[in-house]
Amino acid sequence: MKGATSQKTATHLGVTFSCLPNNSTQWARTDKISKGQAEKEPELLTASPRVIVSLSLVMVMMTASRPLAETERPAWTATVKWSQDIHADAIETLAPLVKPLKRDCDRLGLKGCDALSPPTPRPTGYQLLPEIIKDDVASPRAPYTTVYSLEKLTKRLAIMARDVDLLAAQREHGLATQESVKEYQTLKKQLDNLDAHVKYHAYWQQAAVDYRSWYKKRRHLADRAGQMMTAWRSKSPKRDALRESLVEALAPFSPAKHGVSCSRSHSPSRLVVTLDVHTDIYQPEFLKSYGDAVRSHFSGPSSTRPLTVTLRFHEVSGQALFHDAPPKDGSRVDEAAHRKRFGKDVLILTTGAASHHAFNRHSVHLGSGTITPRQMAHETGHLLGFSDVYLRHFRPHAHARYGVIFTEWAGLQADLMGDSGGGRVTSKMRDRIIAAYCR
Repeated sequence: MKGATSQKTATHLGVTFSCLPNNSTQWARTDKISKGQAEKEPELLTASPRVIVSLSLVMVMMTASRPLAETERPAWTATVKWSQDIHADAIETLAPLVKPLKRDCDRLGLKGCDALSPPTPRPTGYQLLPEIIKDDVASPRAPYTTVYSLEKLTKRLAIMARDVDLLAAQREHGLATQESVKEYQTLKKQLDNLDAHVKYHAYWQQAAVDYRSWYKKRRHLADRAGQMMTAWRSKSPKRDALRESLVEALAPFSPAKHGVSCSRSHSPSRLVVTLDVHTDIYQPEFLKSYGDAVRSHFSGPSSTRPLTVTLRFHEVSGQALFHDAPPKDGSRVDEAAHRKRFGKDVLILTTGAASHHAFNRHSVHLGSGTITPRQMAHETGHLLGFSDVYLRHFRPHAHARYGVIFTEWAGLQADLMGDSGGGRVTSKMRDRIIAAYCR
């Protein structure tokens, strides 16, 4: 899984959390504002009346906030809420522009208008499923570092909101051009990308509070990752040894104690490992796609014999879980309490998360963003007992209103658990599955 999409994760006390894949490269592709422009906050605040009002209100709220340790409701929650509101406002402003832009296309003979479609809000909540999109081409990356800052995200959101307002004003005054069509398409892509990053902070800022002591114990791994990256960039002869030792410490394999069985297929040499997964998702088409994704990515040759990995879903109704009073679709549910409803010693697939993540050997929690088949397989890898082969850590921000600054080290191992965006299930991973479940 880790995450804003290869999916990222962190493991605490044998439990793995993950989020949408790393989108740092998407910033460079979709955000036309240069880094220098992004640092000019005064210019951002003069661009749009709505942005001025929104930023003024949030700054008043945040200035009065106390440090994180002194308040029951962390100050950064107001920043995340503001980010969510600005994103929703931008969708509300951009969506009505599709029809008039298409009329302009017909009138002015503009190109690219057939592909215009309104942005779609992606609220999170119970039974809200992610949109399945195609896998990227499998291309494992060398080790790399990504930094996630809530402060920088708010600046990018302000820039995006300004650009949405400018495009709306141009269209209102009859100034639509070919550039207007291109700008609309760019802004729509930015909205999708920013949505993933907002949800990333909505989940991980709270995780940094809830599991602060666990993160503190892993400080030494973050230090080792920093040393490894320094050696990697300098092409030191020690870099491979440093990476291998970090991976060994970071990603132990611990098999599930329940919910996984092994049998022989009709072909005598092929083994079939089946995961019995309990789910309250009631959309069979989605479950079929999820199962197909896992089978496709995990099945293949090991060093000794072919392996097939399948999911067998056991549907549990909302009435049974919530004692005849299931929440409405889209409602917020307490994650820990919801896991307990399924009972002990079962593997779980459920919904309601702000960002996709998993608990090792226990449960997968889906958000409502996008997800690829490879990411589905990555999350299922956690049910089998694989840990993430990447590391997330954080350092406090100087201003409590921006929470913490996350650093993620990825590409440490060229397989599915090291890179859920471009990694593959290797024969070594299949060997581990066979050794654990097919004795």
